[in-house]
Amino acid sequence: YTSGTTGFPKGAVSTHRAIVSALMSFSLRQTVDGMRATVKPEPDPFPPSFILIVPLFHVTGCVPVMMSCFVAGLKLVIMYKWEPERAMQLIEREKITNFVGVPTQSWDLVNHPAFPNYDLSSLRAIGGGGAPAPAALVHKVANSFKKGGPQLGYGMTETNAFGPGNRGADYVARPTSTGRAVLPMRVEIRDAERRPLPAGQTGDIWMSGPMLIRGYWNKPEATAATIVDGWLLSGDIGRMDDEGFLYIEDRAKDMICVPAKTSTALRSSTSSTSTLPFTRLPSLACRTSASVKRWRWPSTRRLVTPSAQQSSGSSSTARWPHSRCRRTS
Repeated sequence: YTSGTTGFPKGAVSTHRAIVSALMSFSLRQTVDGMRATVKPEPDPFPPSFILIVPLFHVTGCVPVMMSCFVAGLKLVIMYKWEPERAMQLIEREKITNFVGVPTQSWDLVNHPAFPNYDLSSLRAIGGGGAPAPAALVHKVANSFKKGGPQLGYGMTETNAFGPGNRGADYVARPTSTGRAVLPMRVEIRDAERRPLPAGQTGDIWMSGPMLIRGYWNKPEATAATIVDGWLLSGDIGRMDDEGFLYIEDRAKDMICVPAKTSTALRSSTSSTSTLPFTRLPSLACRTSASVKRWRWPSTRRLVTPSAQQSSGSSSTARWPHSRCRRTS
């Protein structure tokens, strides 16, 4: 299922061909990066391995992490839940080389008080996707590991997590870019009439390739609006430079989040998320109020979010069917 950034989550119906194509594309990008290397790498004493720090119900945990390990016969260490120091213990003990998560997890890792106490020299790639990483985090990761470097992938449930990627020296030089695509994926920036735009101009990001899903489960209208002539409308706004590096500038729609879920979507502003100051998500609280149009969910109950009540002291209500919200009378 998708994350539901434009309302209700949608079932993403994939195919065997799409998943295999995504797995082969991840392998191809690794090969391309190796061919571009100007210095031949020394033999690595640590065989490739992964630590699973994101849920398997998410496309990142399922396809590029778990299934890549299954296909290639790599070691996969699975965490029960995310805990930074426990992750460091496992990385040191199991000599893990690949750390794939969201930016907050990389931040937790390199800023943990116990970070200097563990030998994490086996790590070669640290990063993942799910959100843009602040430039400060990119540089800190690059400086915290002798032979490891930062990486970022821009993929979606609809692409089986594959998309443009940025890593190593490219990422350090362009920390606000999500990287370049490699075949068989193609990426274009288009205007509102779906006409391709030249480098440097901002527009809708469209992606095409054999790794795309077949459509949304029982939602033909949503499928027709999102997948047009084999091209997927990502819902993101961006631009591409002369070298093919993609920059995410905005969302076509913004979202308001409550604990672990997305409550609604609004028309986007012009701000760029890649330039916003970094804040650890668990520390966010509702300290300001805003007037938004109520989103009416079917069969909802009167709810109050813990963060809203804690910060304001009042019983601020929201219509959201989620177990972490406390029901009021």
